[in-house]
Amino acid sequence: MFVKKMTLIIFILAFVVGFVWLIWTLFSHTSGDWEWKDIKIGETEFRTRFANTTFLRTKGLSGTPELDEKEGMLFEFPYQAKYGFWMKGMLMPIDMVWVNSEQKVVDISKNAQPQPGIIDAMLQMYYPQEPVKWVVELSSGSAEKFHIQKGDTMQILE
Repeated sequence: MFVKKMTLIIFILAFVVGFVWLIWTLFSHTSGDWEWKDIKIGETEFRTRFANTTFLRTKGLSGTPELDEKEGMLFEFPYQAKYGFWMKGMLMPIDMVWVNSEQKVVDISKNAQPQPGIIDAMLQMYYPQEPVKWVVELSSGSAEKFHIQKGDTMQILE
């Protein structure tokens, strides 16, 4: 009987610890917790929120009402691939600048529009033409305004 009680207590304790860890992981990254990275694409510098974890990449700019002129988000992935992006929870149109592991712009998706009221399965997906390691999201029109084009170099400024 003692062994069964101890096993049950250990199981419950492990469950509670796991649950607390899960809740902390999911909700500990509020908008004020972003790490910021300054980057340069072509001749223009941008201040970007840095999304380098699955949670931060999933959250992205969802719920962000607007960006400053030279503000954006830098998504970093662990390896180069053709990652898909959608506009779930987005409140503003954006440009997506797709950057490969050599830090070269390989594609640009301009003026991606929010799709409020559309179920997840029906949201438009955006993909680069080539595998990428980074994606930079900027306010719609930024690619044109700052003359960002394929072949430009992206630098992460330290």
